[in-house]
Amino acid sequence: MKTQNANKNWTGRTDGTSWMLKVLIDILRHTDQRLGYFLMAFTIPYYLIFGLGTRDMYRFYRRLHFSKLKSALSVVIAEFTFGQIVIDKFAAYAGRKFNVTIDGNDVFNMLLKGEKGFVQLSSHVGSYEMAGYFINVEHKIMNALVYAGESPVVMQNRKQMMSANHINMILVGNDFNHIVEINAALDRGEVVSIPADRIFGSQKSLTCQFFGCDAHLPLGPFKVAKRKNVPITAVFVMKEALNNYRVKIVPIHYESTDSEQQIAQRFAYQLENIVREYPWQWFNFFDFWKQ
Repeated sequence: MKTQNANKNWTGRTDGTSWMLKVLIDILRHTDQRLGYFLMAFTIPYYLIFGLGTRDMYRFYRRLHFSKLKSALSVVIAEFTFGQIVIDKFAAYAGRKFNVTIDGNDVFNMLLKGEKGFVQLSSHVGSYEMAGYFINVEHKIMNALVYAGESPVVMQNRKQMMSANHINMILVGNDFNHIVEINAALDRGEVVSIPADRIFGSQKSLTCQFFGCDAHLPLGPFKVAKRKNVPITAVFVMKEALNNYRVKIVPIHYESTDSEQQIAQRFAYQLENIVREYPWQWFNFFDFWKQ
């Protein structure tokens, strides 16, 4: 079951009807998620043939200077890895526990104990969502931007697990009410988690160098952080083994005189570093450079 991610064709919604998703959770409640991996593997040929992003993913790996054969194999590996992470998410809904190692936790805790709020930038590499299920945010409330059009089954389980860890969801729809909520949360000294690698809603963007070419990042996350003069961190959550995830927290330092574009470029550098380290966990299934 895959979330469609192809720019204007992106729905932001996990494939499958509500009853199918509920059945999947029930199955994973009583079986090892490796059974889910096995069953999911049979869907990969469908997505490779009919999926919207197969050609774009191949071009992405060629951009990383992989050979033609390695690029083709990488698309298959990335599809399978993405499927594993989706199964892991539903396994978490079913009560499965995962081991989470955190790099940079001292930086995160220091910011949590400060009076100011801060902006936490996420991206569509690895599974940022998994951190919200197993890391209890202390000292502050975290507000995570979440697409409002997801499946009700996913939204219900997501809300239940995140609220237990002091994480509040700010729903992003076609209106701009989320902007008001973001500003209010930062004014209260809370944390706001914002995806910073896709343009959704507002089409305002910043042009950054990413893997040697111009790519567009959304203006909003960098603009709000600069305007509120709050710290910024980039957070990446990467799958490393069957039940193991690694969280990498990286501060994005900036001066008051820096432009939003300069701040975005620093984030782009960190994103490029993490993608080079985990090339098969890049899950932007569209032409990232053609936006």
